[in-house]
Amino acid sequence: RKVVENNEVFSVPKFPLQFCNFMRDFTQTYPGFAWMKCKEGVDCEKLLKGHNILSRSGKRLGSDVEYVRISMMGNDEDFDLFLQRLSTIHGMSNGN
Repeated sequence: RKVVENNEVFSVPKFPLQFCNFMRDFTQTYPGFAWMKCKEGVDCEKLLKGHNILSRSGKRLGSDVEYVRISMMGNDEDFDLFLQRLSTIHGMSNGN
């Protein structure tokens, strides 16, 4: 979330706290996939692909090209590399 908050291109939804039967308390949810949204008019899958980040376009999943779905099921090394590459994307002048 911090990497996304520190740029002006992406946003991610905040999920409400959910009751966890295992912890017997309300806790933050961490889904297996992250939904990210790019600035309006930006093809998010194309932008991420240009930075060697694989994602699935929202258009393929019944949404718009500004949205992508990214798997969060990889190992820590993959996740660190994802964050490193994502942090290099700061802004765009023409939306591509």
